[in-house]
Amino acid sequence: MRNAITNFRLDRSKKQKSKPDKLWLTIQSLELTPEQRRFFENRFWDQYNWFSKKATQNQKRGNKLGIGILIANTFVTSFAAFNIGITGAIKFINISTFTLSICSTITTQVHKRYNFDQMGDEYRVASETLKSMFWQLAANKNYIPEADYLDFVTKVEGVIQGDLQKFIVAQTKQNEEQLQAQERRQQASGKGFLRG
Repeated sequence: MRNAITNFRLDRSKKQKSKPDKLWLTIQSLELTPEQRRFFENRFWDQYNWFSKKATQNQKRGNKLGIGILIANTFVTSFAAFNIGITGAIKFINISTFTLSICSTITTQVHKRYNFDQMGDEYRVASETLKSMFWQLAANKNYIPEADYLDFVTKVEGVIQGDLQKFIVAQTKQNEEQLQAQERRQQASGKGFLRG
């Protein structure tokens, strides 16, 4: 059985890798200068792939956490509603309810803290924006004029910088929250020390 699952996964991954991406094929078919080719193959394509992969990863994480929260909360509610007269069953239900409550709380906080769904959506928007800009640029053309190319490069860099700016803002906010929490802990421990 294990070999069948492994073979299925390998077959599926081969199919995914063997299917060429239409965007990549279009880039390869364009008549580009060496500088343009480097940009499209290295900067644009890499960023497009990165955004797409991050979108998929974060959406999957968000979905898994959401399902985990739903399952844990459903079991906690069910176990809390059970009222069985058998001592062993009551003990099992109490321990299970307690354990699942903890798991649910942790999962909810991780889901809330990292907001994978929103991150996935933001990466998907960036990925689709890059793809849309490319299709507008390459629409029915074999050759890209230099002015159009430079405008495209500016737009792509703008999308990348916008994403970087979101990351910097989020990181700054997180650092400020951690600093405030640390200051509150120090103030609380200082007050306790003065009382003693």
